[in-house]
Amino acid sequence: MVIVGTILILHGGQNDITLHDIPLYTAEGEFTEGEKNTFNTQYPEASYYFMVETGDLRTGIYDITVDYAMPVYHDYYTITCEYGIDGKSYPAVYAEPHNLSSLSKSLTYRIWVNSKLDNLKIKISCGNQAGNVFELWQGSAFYVDKIEISRDYKRTVLYQGLKFLLLIALIDGSLLICWNRKWIGDRLRNNFYVIFGLICIFMVSSLSIFGKFSIGHQDIPFHYVRIIGLAEGLLGGSFPVKIQPGWLWGYGYAASVCYGDLLLYIPAVLYIIGVPIIHAYKFYILMCNLGTLFTSYFCYKKISGNKYVGVACTALYCLSITRILNIYLRTAVGEYTAFMFLPLVLLGVWKIYKEESKSFQNGGMLLCLGMTGIIQSHVISTEMSGIFIGLAVLLLIRKMTKRIFTTLAKSVAMSFCLNIGFLLPLFDYSLDALKVFAKKRSYGIQQAGLSLYELFSVGSTGMGEYHDGVLGVAGRIPESLGIAMLIVLLLMVTVAVKCQEWEPGAKKEFILSVVLSGIALWMTTYYFPYNRLAAVPGLKNIFTSIQFPWRFLSIAVPLLTYMAGQVFIKIGQMIGKRQMYCVLIVICVVGASQALYCMDMLNRSDDMSQAYYDYRDNRNHKWITSSGEYLLTGTDTFQTGLEQDVVGENVQLGVPERKGTQIQVACQAEENAKVTFPLFAYKYYQCKDMETGERFPIVRGDNNRIEMELPDHYQGTLKVCFVEPWHWRAAEIVSLLTLIWIIVCACRSRKHQGVLHITSAIMK
Repeated sequence: MVIVGTILILHGGQNDITLHDIPLYTAEGEFTEGEKNTFNTQYPEASYYFMVETGDLRTGIYDITVDYAMPVYHDYYTITCEYGIDGKSYPAVYAEPHNLSSLSKSLTYRIWVNSKLDNLKIKISCGNQAGNVFELWQGSAFYVDKIEISRDYKRTVLYQGLKFLLLIALIDGSLLICWNRKWIGDRLRNNFYVIFGLICIFMVSSLSIFGKFSIGHQDIPFHYVRIIGLAEGLLGGSFPVKIQPGWLWGYGYAASVCYGDLLLYIPAVLYIIGVPIIHAYKFYILMCNLGTLFTSYFCYKKISGNKYVGVACTALYCLSITRILNIYLRTAVGEYTAFMFLPLVLLGVWKIYKEESKSFQNGGMLLCLGMTGIIQSHVISTEMSGIFIGLAVLLLIRKMTKRIFTTLAKSVAMSFCLNIGFLLPLFDYSLDALKVFAKKRSYGIQQAGLSLYELFSVGSTGMGEYHDGVLGVAGRIPESLGIAMLIVLLLMVTVAVKCQEWEPGAKKEFILSVVLSGIALWMTTYYFPYNRLAAVPGLKNIFTSIQFPWRFLSIAVPLLTYMAGQVFIKIGQMIGKRQMYCVLIVICVVGASQALYCMDMLNRSDDMSQAYYDYRDNRNHKWITSSGEYLLTGTDTFQTGLEQDVVGENVQLGVPERKGTQIQVACQAEENAKVTFPLFAYKYYQCKDMETGERFPIVRGDNNRIEMELPDHYQGTLKVCFVEPWHWRAAEIVSLLTLIWIIVCACRSRKHQGVLHITSAIMK
């Protein structure tokens, strides 16, 4: 069937289209008074645009290449693809506008044609979004040489084949359900409310994904480019990718060294296959939503011992305001990915202290896996989790035994070994002059904290930015606990006051959860003394790296949900299980309502109207690196657009050949010659002669570019590329071997439990 599908996709070839005659138009029609293929700002006042028609296009993925020239720096020329007489966009074509920059002479971007078209219009607007040409530099000219449209057969086959395989999997899954309908029906009847509740939670948390608009707002450009950078790194032959190519006119960016991106390889592979970046990213959110649903239900059900309480806790956790904002407003990919693993850490610590089993396979392994997920997702969440694990251990110091200490130590050691492939490069680069590790201000973080009003506010304005709290709440990110969690806090007070009977140890566990949750909430506010703590030399980097106190809501929410599970069980003992189930339903409904309201406020704002399918050209903007955390200190991102060539002194250079973070160029040097490459001089770049293998030392030149001095009268071909050092590779091998060992131990444990189960059945 796959072969048949491929044949259908390739049936009927599509010839490449090259358009040289590019007419210029005004609102009145074609402009024939100027030079061919040229727009000049000295033309009479009007709104001008170039437009060509492609003719018939078959379904598939196309690359559109525009060759042009503009002598003066500005980015007011915008190219769009339009299908339809009225110029509106239709689902038949996935495409977005792209700006043509004077820093380049060519732009290649990708479009997706989802059904056969009789015509596609390619339009280049000459002016700003309103068509005002007089904001352009007067006297400047813009020349369009040609526009090429070519079908990418490889990606078309992969993309269409992927959709075909998903359809086959859906059909096979339906047949499997029908074949096993009795077995599935029995389990569905026994767990109908649990399954129904989890499906509802998943759908509510994922509803925004099914819109045609982009998901996310504030950091979405950064994470789009991270995914594309991983994809291009893989295509360039790097694995794991460390220096992502393509950023800032190809200078490269050390995002993968400093920011865990293990799970981002999934959308990166989808992008390689040909999936539009918006859909690859939406799939990633769906995956995280599903993973968070499973981990939170598994953990809170285990802790509470009641599956219905587990569902309610899952609703509280997955539909919390801070998680919704992390996904759909802040686009805090690292934080909401870490959210998926925080319940595993909580359950791991709970099992270590609660259960008497000496086996490391229980709590210790869960703690190890949870911390691994957090480390590979978000370094700041790792710091915050470490702070509260240490705090919990201190508060429970009287319960410390040899078994608990040994299990905790094993878990820490195992987590370190499992993640050393990421941690060692991170530590290595932390010793270098990267901006993220540079000296930071010891004041300012406290003003970003929430007020008590914000923490307990019940509404949401949807949109918001970072502002100091002293300026008021207008325009601030609407972080809060939400109504559902406020109800839980009221129930907690009721339980604490009216509950008279506690099981042995249950009261201490409840008090511990209240204390830890209270500390986490305190740390989200500006009442916590961040400025004083940040002034302490040993604590300065820890607290200043947090940036925003409300990030501790990521710790407060799982702890409050843990406390909520205890509260629900006590409510059931006080008023009866039937009444408790009514309370759980109210909690779920309120949680779903607040999440839907928050998402609706976000989605209906103007900032969410744009959809991006191919984001490659935006990597060149200086703002794409945000505040440039992973750049070398002193880097001017604006200069990267002006310094794109391999240049030298006292040397003749050939035409450079570039692939990813690798550049080759032929050189013929005189005396005192040096060559400068348009690559950031991160550690472990190498330069060598292609024939002899001789290496040349690299230094950081102007704007932290790679620079080297050549021997007098050198003649040969230089190759500059990033090469992982041996100790990085050794660390990756240790991580791989640790992972294999964990899998083997898990399989043995599962097999051993199966044997015990069979033996027990025979004995009975």
